[in-house]
Amino acid sequence: MKYRIFAPTVMYAVGFILMMVVSLSTCKKHGVSRLSAFAFTLVSYVGGVAGAMFMGDQFTKVAVKYGGLESKVAIFGAVMFVPIFIIGVALLSGKPWRGVMDTMAPGGFIILTCAKFGCAIYGCCSGIPCEFGIYSPVYKMVMFPSQIFETISMCFVVGFCFWYGLKYKNRVAGK
Repeated sequence: MKYRIFAPTVMYAVGFILMMVVSLSTCKKHGVSRLSAFAFTLVSYVGGVAGAMFMGDQFTKVAVKYGGLESKVAIFGAVMFVPIFIIGVALLSGKPWRGVMDTMAPGGFIILTCAKFGCAIYGCCSGIPCEFGIYSPVYKMVMFPSQIFETISMCFVVGFCFWYGLKYKNRVAGK
């Protein structure tokens, strides 16, 4: 069972590498230099991890108070804080924040997809206990497989980001 502990870390690393590749390969199209894309990818990753840990802590405080389950990280923190960090750093550095957001969006959802897949492998971040679903060795009960549905939905978001980015005639920067 040691692979379970290692799996989320590997998925975060795979997601980060894929995010870096996507950001560096699409940055010129959005008017962002490769060095800036590299820096913003690092800012996104650090901001995402910090946001996820912060929100996980906040959710745990509320959940434990009402008899819920503990959480070390919450994906909502990454989703909420990363755009704030990216736009803030872009404005402070004088970079075109709309182009930076267009560069970072597909890679951001790729890393979220990998993270949720890591959760599915580990068995954490499940939904509510139910009679059907997947056995969670972490919680020692059958849980609704929310991380599987989140992984699938984020794959659709990544596909949409690429599709929308290729529709150049209707494209609005930063949208």
